[in-house]
Amino acid sequence: MRRITFFTLASVVALSLIVCTADAQHQRGWEAENYTDRSGDGMQIFNSPHSASNGGEYTISDASGGAFIGSDNGAGGSSNSWFKYAFNAPVAGGWYLWLKGIGPPNSDNSFFWAIDIADEDAASADNDQINIIDFNEAAGSSQNFPLGNPPPEGAIHDWMWFRAGSRSGPFSGVGDATPLELSAGTHTLHIMDREDGAYLDAFYITTDANFNANETEPIAVESQGKLATTWANLKGKTY
Repeated sequence: MRRITFFTLASVVALSLIVCTADAQHQRGWEAENYTDRSGDGMQIFNSPHSASNGGEYTISDASGGAFIGSDNGAGGSSNSWFKYAFNAPVAGGWYLWLKGIGPPNSDNSFFWAIDIADEDAASADNDQINIIDFNEAAGSSQNFPLGNPPPEGAIHDWMWFRAGSRSGPFSGVGDATPLELSAGTHTLHIMDREDGAYLDAFYITTDANFNANETEPIAVESQGKLATTWANLKGKTY
């Protein structure tokens, strides 16, 4: 009986360590098509596969969840169209935001974004409340080439993860690991259109400053009594 009791206690301790380790990661992920609210039709929800053009004709063959948002090249940008996402930060502190997108270099490769703004302030505008996220961009102060400059051949027309930055607006990050300082509780992320030809598939936030989403695929969904999975698992591939 003592041996059984000891084994049970050891199992509980081991399980507690696993739970504590998982909780310490503090990560959240969600799909771009799973929005809380939206406004305007400048951005659309697309299903994969999807034929696109930007720096050449190509096909977006897959997307996590089978869908993504954005606007086709030539559709026009900066229409004040937006998607809003509500997410929970379980602890206060520095959170690092990653966006999974497609955007060829130096043209038609950006979105406006903002944290915790009112819907009426969610505009496709370069002002002191709105940030700009560039994909594969080397212009001005924005240096956002997560796979190197120039990117590997084919990478600009495939999904990759970009850590949130901004070359204007209130956020100070320009490619380095710069956190969002969030209180514990519910927050909102607004994504506004800026340039047509850019697409977004998913979002991920973590408290780990050293995490690289292009080296380790992040979780896809919050684990709510279920095992967490990854976007790569959902698509049946890794990269």
